[in-house]
Amino acid sequence: MDSKALQAELCSMIQQDPVKPSAHQYIELAKQIKGKNYSRLLKEGLQHYPCNHEIRSLLKAKNEKTFVLRKMIKKMIGKKAASRFFYESCINYLLNIEEKELAKKIAMLGIEQNKKNSPYLRFVTKKAMQIFDWKWASQLFPLLHDQEVTTTSLYDYSVCLQLLGQKEESKQLIETIRNENPEEYSKLFKDSYRKYIIFNNGKSRIELYKHQIPNERVVATFDTIDKTWHDIPFSFNLIKKNDMDLVALRRDHVRNFHQDLSREDYIDSTSPVFSTYEDKFAYGTSLGGYAALYFGSLISDIRILAMAPRNSANPDYGARTIVVKEPFKHISPHPVSHNPNITIVYDPQNLVDEPYIKHEILPSYPKARILKIPYAGHRVPRFLAQTKQLKPLVMNFLQKKPLKEIERGALRKKSSEYYWVVSDYCLQKKHAKWALDFAQHAKEMMPDFDRPYVSISKALVALKRFNEAIKFSKEAYDKFPKEYKFAILLAEAYIANGNREAAISVLEEFSSRKQVAKVKKMLSRLKKDLIPV
Repeated sequence: MDSKALQAELCSMIQQDPVKPSAHQYIELAKQIKGKNYSRLLKEGLQHYPCNHEIRSLLKAKNEKTFVLRKMIKKMIGKKAASRFFYESCINYLLNIEEKELAKKIAMLGIEQNKKNSPYLRFVTKKAMQIFDWKWASQLFPLLHDQEVTTTSLYDYSVCLQLLGQKEESKQLIETIRNENPEEYSKLFKDSYRKYIIFNNGKSRIELYKHQIPNERVVATFDTIDKTWHDIPFSFNLIKKNDMDLVALRRDHVRNFHQDLSREDYIDSTSPVFSTYEDKFAYGTSLGGYAALYFGSLISDIRILAMAPRNSANPDYGARTIVVKEPFKHISPHPVSHNPNITIVYDPQNLVDEPYIKHEILPSYPKARILKIPYAGHRVPRFLAQTKQLKPLVMNFLQKKPLKEIERGALRKKSSEYYWVVSDYCLQKKHAKWALDFAQHAKEMMPDFDRPYVSISKALVALKRFNEAIKFSKEAYDKFPKEYKFAILLAEAYIANGNREAAISVLEEFSSRKQVAKVKKMLSRLKKDLIPV
């Protein structure tokens, strides 16, 4: 029986009275299930139908030895036949093939047979939460609580109500839990939070972090390009220290630029929960800054802080070093928002950010406040942190205080990021000597900061100081052996000095330890150029 036929077979259960799975349904569902649950489902079917030849045959084939089957049947005959496992297996199967509505109907039939079965009621309630059907879950929790009441299930119920926008009901329930079971309440949280996934399409997901201290303030965060959902969310620790709830947009891979997520998906999933807070903030930088504007501007009464907002997937303004294969699906430029509580911070001297923000971002947010930091670079928070201005800026933002202008002056000299950014800018403008001086100063300030090493190597090559370039690039390659860019820089220094064989040797050595497409491509090109015509 194929999956469609099985679905039709399961649909027939809905019209049955009394509700009882048939032997045929047990058999066909078991055929769709792998592993130990296959036998477990057939065993339950045998309890209901001890004389069914086909169930016995399937179990016999599974157990191989006939005496094992006979012994098992003797033990099972006469026992009370439960159907909980059938319904659980059926629900899992239907959810796996995206048949949510049929799964819900089968689940409710199972409740008719298992009205007082707490494990089954817990199972169904959990599944309702997992498929983000908060309304259904809110109907199931009272059924569960008729049989058993735990601090965990009560709190989950309160969150379910909040996700439906029922603020007062949720708030009252949480206060009851805190007052009546303070010790159990504290156990609900890990690192001050209890996490709920409220949207997941397999590539992007939205996570709600409920702080252990109930509050009226929430921050919508959006991860930077180097974060995935395997890491803690962007600015997690700072938000935790402020005792605020968090709604974090996450992604499965660092090359995911949220092209799978529409603005409608985001706001449909989050608007009920955002409606339950008095103060709402959205915060992000780079890809996260872009998302804070693109998605966050949909949130009613939101305050937004976006630093160096840019999406590298944009075909016209993306980063030169990032190749994006999927088509760009977001609206570009952004839909216009007249929200006056938006602050955009960026470096107007950055040759990639400036045209993007000027043409794509600023026209879409005409009432935004713009804070410009020349030569802060794309990694604006890094510059602000090194000049001791990041925390005060973000804290004022979260406390709804006026944001001060960013100071540069003598403060910029405390930032290794600033010196590297200036050196990189000088390289782009063909001022290699200045680039070398600035990069060396950045390296002295922070010896483990890798980017100045790149600038120094390139500046030495540009100045035709090839022997120095080779020596320095070797040192950088030894210091950062896992970074493919230093293997390429050393190879380029050799090539500039006319030694292609040495360049090939470096790239081959790196490739023996780690496979990187850019290294392989360069190596292939060099070997091809050495072939005699």
